Amino acid sequence: MTEQKLFYTVFATLLVYGLGSFFQLGTFVLPLPFFELGLLLISFFLGFSNGSKNKTLSLFLIAFGILQFFAINYNYSFFLNDQNLEILAQSPITDLFSIAARITLLGILFLQNRTKIVFTHPIHLLLFSLVLLSTLFIPEPAFILLPLLYLCILLVIKGKQFDHSWSLWLYLLLFIGSRELSFTFL
Repeated sequence: MTEQKLFYTVFATLLVYGLGSFFQLGTFVLPLPFFELGLLLISFFLGFSNGSKNKTLSLFLIAFGILQFFAINYNYSFFLNDQNLEILAQSPITDLFSIAARITLLGILFLQNRTKIVFTHPIHLLLFSLVLLSTLFIPEPAFILLPLLYLCILLVIKGKQFDHSWSLWLYLLLFIGSRELSFTFL
């Protein structure tokens, strides 16, 4: 039940912030740097709360949060100067972190679906994994919304969206969707 309360709290916070900026500035803008930090904290929360049930899944959740946090150039601005930040932006380091985060995300999906809660047939899981991996090669980040939306619809239909850390996918859809919405209004 705590996963559900946390999700609704994060959703309400983003909605209130976005509506506040809409009424003040006339545009629906959300706090973009909050997403990776929020995802990092949520990954730690889900990892530690599921640690007694499945240690491997717990480690994958924590690793995903860390890798996703370091995949964004902006997060380095807290401890790098402008010159080093520019060197980092031209290097493939953040791209490698992003690829590792997506691969870890696939590992999370396979570990979560061992009991065949969402994908009852292995072919469905394989096709979803291939679609998720194909988003690595598409430069537009909005394309990852399609497989996430499909998975979240399946979770809601089966009533498993807050069961055994499946809520991570809802957070991903919420954060990535919010980011793309903010970018369209900027």
